Amino acid sequence: MFYPKGIDLPKPLKEGSYTFLHHKIFICTGLLFILIPFICFAQNQVPSPQELAATPKHKAVLFQGEINANNINIRSDSRVGSEIICIANNGEPVEVIKESYGWYKIRLPKTAPSFIKKNLVGLVNEKTAKVIKDNVNIRLRPDESSPILGKADKNEVINIVEERGEWYKIEPLNNSFGWVNKKFVDKADTINKREEVKLVQEIKKENKIMDEKVSQDESVTIEGIIKPYGKVIKRITTHKLITADNNVFLLKGNKGSLDSLNYHKVKVTGKLINPKDKKHTIIEIQKIEVSD
Repeated sequence: MFYPKGIDLPKPLKEGSYTFLHHKIFICTGLLFILIPFICFAQNQVPSPQELAATPKHKAVLFQGEINANNINIRSDSRVGSEIICIANNGEPVEVIKESYGWYKIRLPKTAPSFIKKNLVGLVNEKTAKVIKDNVNIRLRPDESSPILGKADKNEVINIVEERGEWYKIEPLNNSFGWVNKKFVDKADTINKREEVKLVQEIKKENKIMDEKVSQDESVTIEGIIKPYGKVIKRITTHKLITADNNVFLLKGNKGSLDSLNYHKVKVTGKLINPKDKKHTIIEIQKIEVSD
């Protein structure tokens, strides 16, 4: 190495000397000044535990839609070559859950074929059964190689349509989905957000539901005892749910299933309907789980 004239060369540094330590401290300090910006940048890229906890596991309904043409295929996957589950026609309502590459994921209509293995349910009566295991597959056909349409939870009540060998054909569950090309779905008119919030507040106040976040596109789960509501002509509900604090909800759902659960303690999941001319709030049933 060449040095300019007139510059004294440094004396060799002896390890352990004051000068040696001074140079080591100086070098380490310089490295810290260089590395600190990189460390701060990396920390900013890692989500905090609060951010991770705030990420929802399941997306809510994106919007209420409507089929805009006839003979539209609802498929098992978001591609043209996937299996057809059923056909939808002009004007039929759909709940859109997700959008992906020109397709909408929707909840299956009640006409869609759905199958569950007999050994995964326990019969309540000839038309109603209760799931006895967790995360049970609901399939398109009575075949373990057929596409999975959704999942059933333990104790969830299902409605049997017919028997097919070792399988039951059932009404599609709330957690069963298909796909439709987005060009065949129109968005339904949305409700004014202020009126929606007001409706939610009124429902909470009347029925003392303090911790449920409810909207027209969301569901609530309420526990209570099912009892008959009585037979009246043109009445849209046949049963009622009485909670532990004696709140009363009218139940809109399959009459045969509800009859089989009279005087049983259950958890009902569904949408709240609050008609102006009714004394009690109505629950449009999506799922029932037996608690007792």
